[in-house]
Amino acid sequence: EAVSDWYCEAKQVKGAMLHSLDYFKTEMNYFIHQSTTDPLTKLMNRRSMDDYMKEWIENQTPFSMIILDIDKFKRVNDTYGHAVGDEVLIYLANLMQQTVRKDDICCRYGGEEFVILLPKADKVRAFLTAESLREKLESTVSPCGEVVTISSGVAAYPVHADHPARLIELADRCLYEAKRTGRNRTVVVSDEPQQK
Repeated sequence: EAVSDWYCEAKQVKGAMLHSLDYFKTEMNYFIHQSTTDPLTKLMNRRSMDDYMKEWIENQTPFSMIILDIDKFKRVNDTYGHAVGDEVLIYLANLMQQTVRKDDICCRYGGEEFVILLPKADKVRAFLTAESLREKLESTVSPCGEVVTISSGVAAYPVHADHPARLIELADRCLYEAKRTGRNRTVVVSDEPQQK
C-alpha cells in the first residue's frame, strides 16, 4: 500500500515537472524569438543578421548581401503618417520574403533599411534577387496608395571582403551610389581588388 502511494505521488511530481519544463521551453522559445525578430516586420533583426554572418564566415560559407532601403521614405511618413509608413515597411518585408529563396535570410537593419543574406550565392544571384524585388515594387501600388521604390547595394563574401563590417561598408557604399545616381536601382561592388 505504501509503495503504491509513493508511486502515485512520484508520478504526479514527474507530471508536474514535465509540465513545467514544457512551459519553460515555450517561454524560452518566445524570448529567443523576441530577441532575434523585428516586432513590426517579423523579419530577423540586426542581432540575427550578425550571428548568421559570423557563423558563415567561421565556416567559410560564401554568401552575398543586399542592403536596401526605401527611396524617399521620410516623405511617405510626412505625407501619410507613421501608421501608414509602418504598413509600407510590412508590405516591403512581405514582398522580400516572397522574392527570396527558402534559405535566404531577410532582416530589418533599422528604420527603412533592410538586408537580405544569400548563403552560397554569388553577386550575380544577389543582383538578380535585388532586381526582382525592385521590379515588383515599382510595378505595384503600396499601402500608401502610390508606388514606392528601393535602392540596393550588393557585396559578396569572400570575393569583396572577408570581414562582416567591411562587407556591410561596401554594400552600404553601393547603396549610397544607387541613391546618388538616381534611386530605384541596384549597384554591385566592382571586382577590382578591395583594400583590406
